[in-house]
Amino acid sequence: MIKIRASLLAVIVFSLVAGIPLTMQAQETQTTQADTAQAPPEPVAIPAADVVVQAEATNERLRELRADAGVDPDIEALVERIPEVLAVRDGLVADSASQDPSGLTRRALLTLREQWTRYRTQLDEWQGTLVDRTQKLGADQDSLARIRGVWDATTEAVLDPEQEDYPEVAVQTIEAVRATIDEVSAAIRQRVDSVLTLQNQVVELSSEAAEILARIEAAEGEARLGLLKPEQPPLWSAIAAESDRLSLGYVLEGVRRDLDSIAQFIDNSAEDFVVQFAILLIFLILITVLGHRAKGKKTDEPEIEKTLGLFGRPFSATILILLLTMRLFHPNIPIALRDLNGLVAIIPLLRLLPLLLQPALLRPFYVFAALWLMHESIGLLPDGSVLQRLSLLAVASLALAAFVWFDRRERKKKPEEAVNDLALRLVRLGAVFLAVAIVAGILGYVDLASLLTQGTLGSILLASAVYAGAAVIRLLLWLLFRTRPAQSIASVRFNTNMLTRRTAAWVRVAAIASWGAGTLAAFDILRPTVDITLTVLTTPLSVGSISIALGDILAFFLAIWVATLAARFTRFILQQDVYPHLKLPRGVPGAITKLSTYFIIGLGLVVAVAAAGIDLSSIALLAGALGVGIGFGLQTIVSNFISGLILMFERPIQEGDTVQLDTLRGTVRNIGIRASTVRTFEGAEVLVPNADLIAGRVTNWTLSDRLRRLDILVGVAYGSDPHQVKEVLLETVRNNPDCLKSPEPYVLFQGFGDSSLDFELRFWTGNFDNWLTIKSDATFDVHDALKMAGVEIPFPQRDLHVKSIDASASEAVVHEVAKPRRLENPPRPTPEEPSDR
Repeated sequence: MIKIRASLLAVIVFSLVAGIPLTMQAQETQTTQADTAQAPPEPVAIPAADVVVQAEATNERLRELRADAGVDPDIEALVERIPEVLAVRDGLVADSASQDPSGLTRRALLTLREQWTRYRTQLDEWQGTLVDRTQKLGADQDSLARIRGVWDATTEAVLDPEQEDYPEVAVQTIEAVRATIDEVSAAIRQRVDSVLTLQNQVVELSSEAAEILARIEAAEGEARLGLLKPEQPPLWSAIAAESDRLSLGYVLEGVRRDLDSIAQFIDNSAEDFVVQFAILLIFLILITVLGHRAKGKKTDEPEIEKTLGLFGRPFSATILILLLTMRLFHPNIPIALRDLNGLVAIIPLLRLLPLLLQPALLRPFYVFAALWLMHESIGLLPDGSVLQRLSLLAVASLALAAFVWFDRRERKKKPEEAVNDLALRLVRLGAVFLAVAIVAGILGYVDLASLLTQGTLGSILLASAVYAGAAVIRLLLWLLFRTRPAQSIASVRFNTNMLTRRTAAWVRVAAIASWGAGTLAAFDILRPTVDITLTVLTTPLSVGSISIALGDILAFFLAIWVATLAARFTRFILQQDVYPHLKLPRGVPGAITKLSTYFIIGLGLVVAVAAAGIDLSSIALLAGALGVGIGFGLQTIVSNFISGLILMFERPIQEGDTVQLDTLRGTVRNIGIRASTVRTFEGAEVLVPNADLIAGRVTNWTLSDRLRRLDILVGVAYGSDPHQVKEVLLETVRNNPDCLKSPEPYVLFQGFGDSSLDFELRFWTGNFDNWLTIKSDATFDVHDALKMAGVEIPFPQRDLHVKSIDASASEAVVHEVAKPRRLENPPRPTPEEPSDR
């Protein structure tokens, strides 16, 4: 976190320092562009000598423009499908519900809105195709206008008597080129007219669809408000007042309408279905192959161990993933197909959940699955009929009983055996919804009762499907990270468990988000929730002259967060997979990592500012104004920052180097944007400003290599053979394994000291990190070798000559010397210290 904050500070300081020139450059660029836009260059006549050559180049360009004005396959396909879409439009318009959707049931409104949404989506796609085609033809017209201007200027030059004479061949060439320009211009204009006519027709149809969708949306708002109003009489009154309207024909008619809408949707989305099934076929092959390899695998992770059996049922897993991802490939799926997906999903769940859930939790799932099937069959009954209301009441009552039973059973269990508290709270909330649905259905609030029952049961089924799908995805990723191709990647091989945990966490988050969105959709509050959220995020908050929305703030921090993640991921990939395969000089990987981090975070900062809706030009002006203040007030920080960049590029000091700065000696641990960290040999960490490392005198012991010369001073007694001493010293150090053979060790005879003959032994070692220990061991070896060779190592001697002394002082000295003493350890006489006094 500290490194990321430092990176942000570096980017901000760098941007502020560079603010003034960037602002000046931006202003100059804007001024130049404005002048260019206001004063387009005048066409220049072609010289007579270049007419033929320029005519050939122009004809080549005209052939390209003529080809662009030809038949466009996308436009032709659009024209061919217009009758089909118009037929769909006529069928929708002919339905009286499209003209007056008020009073329709929620299901009817939802079906109608999805039909018109699919129709308008098709029109929007066509509109985009036509706009692209119109823009391309417009660009061709502009290019043709520039070409025409050049050749018109050339024609004027031919007619101008003051200009050079053009030969007859040149004049004919000019006339031919101008005629070709007229032909191409007519072809482009004709194509533009046809495209604009078609575009106008599509725009009119899209406007009509938008108007009808607005009416449907208003009716949906009224229907939501009408949930608190009884649309049917109380159940006892309905039973006494009218008979049931159930008929086989009504049921068959409803089934036929649903099948027609599904068939029409599949026909219009055939290409999307091909892509979806191709992806799922690959998924099926992958899960089958990985399942075959998973046989016999053992793992210490209990959550993975109990799900390995999922690969034994690849078709059920694939079908479940197909149903869960249907809305991703087809956002405007018909409600009939959506209900069919809910029914079909029960089949793979019955195959997969026994491998995931405890046996005690399977029975509740079977009960709720049966209740869901019963609820879905209610849609086949006539809307508002007594039989439909009684069936809805029965399903809600059975579901409430199941919820109460499940809650009581879990309460009797031990805390470690029961489900978590959040699940129990959701169960109790569902029981409350079902109780309200029962009361509402009896009192005549049929839509409210149906919505609460459908939402509660649908949420349970969706939770089961999402849980099973997330288990399949987690297990698939767990095996993918352990395959041979994945393990060949160093970042995966060394971080398999970490990647497994993090991807599992993201899968869990996605599963919870999917379940939440699906539950809101089941209770028919997803669109209002999204609309309210967007309104809150986009409503500007004004404080004086400053106006900013909450969404802009969230977008700013989201962009920073994404940039931070991208910087960490880039650093991770570079260190794990890139650097080990490249032979880069020491220090270069660290510089590349830091610069890439600065670049990514800087780019993320720019994107964050743009996402927040802040004008970058105003930021540049502000940076220019602050740059002056920074030059005076923060010049030390800026100097250290620039010095840090110099250290990264020039690399006179690198991380891991041993440096000496005045009395400071240690190893460079980190080169930051403002200061570098030097760890001394005593263990302290010293922060050194980067400017001191650039401007000061720094000794780098390991800049080019990690060799170190060791010097050992040796003194031997007078009378020793210097040649023997030299041989002993060289032989001793040559036997040391840390002594390099090249450069060779050597001995210098320094001279005659006061008490000894002085020598200096010099040798090199490649083990820089342990040079103190190596020197100490070599000194021990030298001492032992000299001792074995009989060479004496003296100590300094001093002779004291007394010329005169006072008589009283002399007597005191004699008295003190004559006094008897008792010494516990009397010193032994040595040749240098004679015992005679």
